Order: sequence, then C-alpha cells, then structure tokens
Amino acid sequence: MKKKCIVITCLTFAFLLLVAFVLPPKIPINFGFNGKKAEISVYFILLLSPIPALCYWDRNRKNRK
Repeated sequence: MKKKCIVITCLTFAFLLLVAFVLPPKIPINFGFNGKKAEISVYFILLLSPIPALCYWDRNRKNRK
C-alpha cells in the first residue's frame, strides 16, 4: 500500500507541476476582513500533492476494519 501512495503522490505532483506552468506567476488570495490584497506563488499549489494519497490511505485503512 505504501508503494501505491507514493505513486499517487508522484503522479499528482507531476500533474500540479504541469498546471503550474499554465497559471500566472502570482495567485491572488483573500484572507481577512481588511481587504488587504495578498498573493502567493504559483508553486505553493505543489504542497497539495500529498492530499489524494492521504485520502486514499485513510479510506483504505477504514475499509480494513
């Protein structure tokens, strides 16, 4: 199961890396009530790559019991 999670993470990372080249260099975000404009780097989305593997691992772990 660990190998499958690693493969899922690598595939997601590769997909998000390809998407990162299509998006603009800075992505505007809105947090807070003061209307302050904030921007994050497009490469910040690469931190999201382990999420599908974690969801798969959690679902697989719950189904074993």
